[in-house]
Amino acid sequence: MIENANLFKAPAQKYPDTLPSCKEYFENVEQERAKDFEILARKYRAIGPLLTKMEGLVVHTNSGRSAKLSAYYSHWERKVFDSLNKLILNNLRKFELALRTDKP
Repeated sequence: MIENANLFKAPAQKYPDTLPSCKEYFENVEQERAKDFEILARKYRAIGPLLTKMEGLVVHTNSGRSAKLSAYYSHWERKVFDSLNKLILNNLRKFELALRTDKP
């Protein structure tokens, strides 16, 4: 699910008792985040065709703007918005917790 994506994945340690440099750490986090965003973007782009297919099955049109399904479209728009909100809030909480912890 979109809201469960971790946007602050820590890099795997190369050696058990050493930490990566700041540059290494943030480069790795950015690379992982870019991969995750691509996966999330693919999931998001898949929603439109699914809704259009549903419209075709239910009301036999494929415009993506059927007045008969406006409540249905609003429902899924809200679900996506809520999911993105949770994604941001969850990751801000995780990041804050990571900043406050005593462990590296």
